[in-house]
Amino acid sequence: MKRKKNNNHVNEWVEKNWLGEMRQILTSSNRVDKMIQERIAEHTHSCSLVMDNVQINTLFMLLDARNMEYLFVSRSTQTVLGFNRDEIIKNGFQWLFTLLSPVELTYKKTVVEDIFNFLKTLSREKIMNSTVKYDIVCHRKDGKKVHLLEELMFPEVNEHGDPVLISCFLHDISDYVDPEKRQCHIYLNSHEGSEMIFSKNYCVTEKKRGPLSHRELQVLEHFSNGLTTTEVAKNLFITLNTVKTHRKNILSKLDVHNTSEAVKFCIKNKWIA
Repeated sequence: MKRKKNNNHVNEWVEKNWLGEMRQILTSSNRVDKMIQERIAEHTHSCSLVMDNVQINTLFMLLDARNMEYLFVSRSTQTVLGFNRDEIIKNGFQWLFTLLSPVELTYKKTVVEDIFNFLKTLSREKIMNSTVKYDIVCHRKDGKKVHLLEELMFPEVNEHGDPVLISCFLHDISDYVDPEKRQCHIYLNSHEGSEMIFSKNYCVTEKKRGPLSHRELQVLEHFSNGLTTTEVAKNLFITLNTVKTHRKNILSKLDVHNTSEAVKFCIKNKWIA
């Protein structure tokens, strides 16, 4: 991976796509002071990723970590995930987890736990000068998988060392990496450069799921946990009719008579836990 820094072309691209609009939103809301805005601006200029001399598609989000809500989302959501910005904001932060397979969700929980356990060992100043990088695979709106490098920075941290704001960059690296081999690195940034202070490797292998789609497995896994059709729809941010359609397709594909039989069949074949 090759990262361009202090490049006028990259800086102009960042300013055009994110920074100007984000500054306008944050300034008008009075939720983020000028010093923190400048720190966020530094993050955006340093996180433009270039591979094989090609600008990588990147999605940028600014999160209020206390309320787990968006303060800003870049318009490049459409390019990276297939969803437009209004859809992302309307569905809320928790909805993003529905784009992950069960195996991927387990991996994400593990790596995030490792990250924040390590951050607890750092001082507040070091956390604000740290960059976290790990990769994850999720599903786009069209159902295709996309491999993302998730890059996190913490422009505001409270006196207890808990992030208040999180700058989140999602880089599409689908064409460059092995989806099963994952890494998490944490760097400490200074004027002299960046020093790696944490590194861990992971292996993520998707279970065979037979004829069922990613979404159908998600629906069935929710049913296996005892949720009703209404609760499944609410948890997955889809309509009641969509859940019923998925259930009908599941029964047809597995040639079973009811949801209970479908759940037992999939557990037996280890397609769901």
